[in-house]
Amino acid sequence: MVWGGSQRGMGVSGGSQRRGGTMGAWRGGSQRRGRRMENNNKKKSSDAGVGATEAGVGATEAGVGASDAGVGPVLDPQEVGCDCIGPPDPESRLRPVQFYVPTPETHLQHTYRLHRQATQVWNQQFWAQHNAKYKKTKEAFIQKRLDEKYNNNNNNNNSNKTLSANEMSAFYKSFLDQNRDTHALYNKEWYGRNVTGIVLGMGVWVEKIFFRLGK
Repeated sequence: MVWGGSQRGMGVSGGSQRRGGTMGAWRGGSQRRGRRMENNNKKKSSDAGVGATEAGVGATEAGVGASDAGVGPVLDPQEVGCDCIGPPDPESRLRPVQFYVPTPETHLQHTYRLHRQATQVWNQQFWAQHNAKYKKTKEAFIQKRLDEKYNNNNNNNNSNKTLSANEMSAFYKSFLDQNRDTHALYNKEWYGRNVTGIVLGMGVWVEKIFFRLGK
């Protein structure tokens, strides 16, 4: 069950990357979007303030400010019988998953769940470190370019000190080039973990089929 949006975020070089923070509660309920029919045939649509993502860089700039109101009751995976996905972590921008543990849990199901949990921890740690590095590097770049552009004139109003999109594009390219090897190793590890997860997941699915046929 999902609360607060899709469990996907921008990945490196424009690709998409699956992303599950410190959460006071886990929410259940469906993430349905669509139109609301109002009285007198009036329609209202609300835009979810989509945070701007930097082109080709795996760090989402804007904090995700989704409201808890009206999403649904606080649920436990063991009560609803499925995994629960929480709001984005403020550092990694990933949505953590609280995993459902079936009772009884077979050896294969246990192995599959532990693999998914380990993959989530690894993914959370990578993106938290990556985004922190990205933010620090970007701030240093902006400060340096602003000092150069305005000749270190502290009398100028800070609100008027800006860099153009073309000027910032130099940073994006530089950051990706500097971290190309890191991103390549991440993708290799990510694909490997996904293949293992798919194989284990298929095994669990087949196991369930045989269990039902044996009843």
